[in-house]
Amino acid sequence: MAMIPLCDADRPALPTAADQLARFCRDRRVSMRALSLSIGRGEKLVADIVNGRNRNPDHTVLRALAVKTGLAFAELAAERGVAASQRRCLYLDAVIRAVESADLPEVRRADIVADVKRVCWVWLDRDPATVPADPVALRTTFAAWTGARFGVSDKTLSNVLSNVRRALEIAGTVAIQRKPIHSLSPAWRSLWDAIPTVTVRDKRTGRTTSTKAWFAPALSPFVRYCDATGIAPDTVTEQTFVDYQGCRERHSLTDRVAAKAREARYAWNQAVREVPGWPAVTIPVPRTRENLNLPLSAFPEPFRSDLMAYRNNCGLRGHAEEASKPLLERARARRGAKDPGEKRRKLLEPLAPRTIKDHVDTILFAASAMVRLGTMAPEEFRGLADVADVGVAAEVVERDIEVRLGTHTQYAGNVVKVLGSVARRWVDGITAAELDDFAKLRAEVEDGLDKDSMSEEDRTRLAQFHDPEAMARLVSMPAGIIEAAEERRRRKLPITVEMALDVEAAIMCLIEQTLPVRLSTLARTDITLNLDLPSRRGAPGLLSYRADQTKTRKAIQAELAPWKVALLRLHLRHYRPLLTTDNANPHLFPGARPGTHKTLGAVSRRCCAFVRDWLGYTINMHLWRKLMGGYLLLQTKNMELVETLLGHSRGSRATKVYVEMQTRWAAAELDTHVTRLIDQSTPSTLRPKRRGWF
Repeated sequence: MAMIPLCDADRPALPTAADQLARFCRDRRVSMRALSLSIGRGEKLVADIVNGRNRNPDHTVLRALAVKTGLAFAELAAERGVAASQRRCLYLDAVIRAVESADLPEVRRADIVADVKRVCWVWLDRDPATVPADPVALRTTFAAWTGARFGVSDKTLSNVLSNVRRALEIAGTVAIQRKPIHSLSPAWRSLWDAIPTVTVRDKRTGRTTSTKAWFAPALSPFVRYCDATGIAPDTVTEQTFVDYQGCRERHSLTDRVAAKAREARYAWNQAVREVPGWPAVTIPVPRTRENLNLPLSAFPEPFRSDLMAYRNNCGLRGHAEEASKPLLERARARRGAKDPGEKRRKLLEPLAPRTIKDHVDTILFAASAMVRLGTMAPEEFRGLADVADVGVAAEVVERDIEVRLGTHTQYAGNVVKVLGSVARRWVDGITAAELDDFAKLRAEVEDGLDKDSMSEEDRTRLAQFHDPEAMARLVSMPAGIIEAAEERRRRKLPITVEMALDVEAAIMCLIEQTLPVRLSTLARTDITLNLDLPSRRGAPGLLSYRADQTKTRKAIQAELAPWKVALLRLHLRHYRPLLTTDNANPHLFPGARPGTHKTLGAVSRRCCAFVRDWLGYTINMHLWRKLMGGYLLLQTKNMELVETLLGHSRGSRATKVYVEMQTRWAAAELDTHVTRLIDQSTPSTLRPKRRGWF
């Protein structure tokens, strides 16, 4: 990962405390050591501040120095430019030296240095002198880290990163934000004390404790920030929260900066409602995602009716009425449903529900974009023909999508593709020339896109499993987790919902590594329809999906080894009952409502979080298919087997992404032969043509 050096423009400024204290000691003829000891601190405290080794001293220290010296606290806490004598770029080797010379207990100093070296040498495999001490770059690196990735607990990881942050504070690359909440100024302290307390019961121990209301922890960092920067409660505005978020982005090592800033806004608004005397200023909370689509109600009734008719007929005129017709009439109508423009000689099929949803969303997006651009008013849309037009598609792509996302994107190509499909299916009188214009526009929009190879994101994530040991950990994890849960159950320990959720996620992973189906198919797995578990112990089972349960309309099946059958039985007997109260629910992964399955998002989040928490790997659900297909290809070198496993058509574009994997085993084959030649050669056989160094 590319790291951004921490340079003068990005470095936090040297506090004016250095100049103020140096002048005070010089004018009053007071030694820095004596001044440090007079406030009950280490003898090198003031010297470290003056010499720049501690460029962000704690505000508690500065307040004590202000009281002792008579200097203004505001001036001591202010910031100015970086000293010219400092290095232009600071790396973690300099941070380590700063910690080693800091006024800290010896054990504490050794722990911080050890953890910084651990992050560099062990986890990053880099020399500290090559790792920039830039909080933004380090935050990007730490974002994907979990304890499981390095074989430690999440608590240990958190402690290590906390020590890294403390090291950066000592070196002055991040601001110190460890001021105790009880040392607030009177204005903020009175408001904080007014926050109500609640009684919380620990689910594990059953003990009850009194603590501040739920919004207090989210509000605490913001309150301390305001107090440290001299912002009074009655002067807080939305800009204050913007500045607060900017400060966190510059100094925080956590990856949830924006989320924490949003939580602070929510907490402030809650305090306005619940805390007596809290400043009555409601702070707007920005949306996490911009909603680009206008509501359907913004468009006139004819357009809404046409869109609903398209949805109800699954993109095929008259499809909703076909079910009531006799079989022969339905067959004749189906044979006649050819491409209106005669461009492609194939029968048009009704669209799947998910595809229809995508079409409706794209139509609304295109219509809303035309309104946002000022080209058309909402009342001008009378039907889908006003949207499924090649001119509209071109304007939406050129003036909206490319402005926001850049040129030649897959998303822009998909918008053109969908609008062309709607025109072909629904617009009366569409001509072959107009459909050809859609095809040409899509080709122009997607020009330069490499659609036949993996995305860089997938390539990076698959690289995690190039190590056979990593792959072995992944595929053995489901059985290991279920066995660990079974050990607790056999010891008569209670089965918790958390355990049941982990076992459920393990079953999801088990199915994906047995028959890598798509997310929608996995979520809808039915115990009765898709699982055939034998009655005889030790016999294999069968996992199968009907054609109407798969995206490609192909029936698929896989044999379940006896040990997999045993794991499924354990889940169904002991763990699944804790996740639903509906005994009649047929789904393997039951949803919150009776008779439903878990949503696609819930399945995806649960499975991906499971792998991340237990192994430290970052994946997505579709990556399972690519991972299993790629592994099969590397083991068998047979592309047809991969196509059969994943349900792809022969030579389909979806399978072409595995072509680059073929080069990997081809290169491995070459390396085998080259290594054989190297083994046959020895240095004694080398005869230089001219005098050299040997």
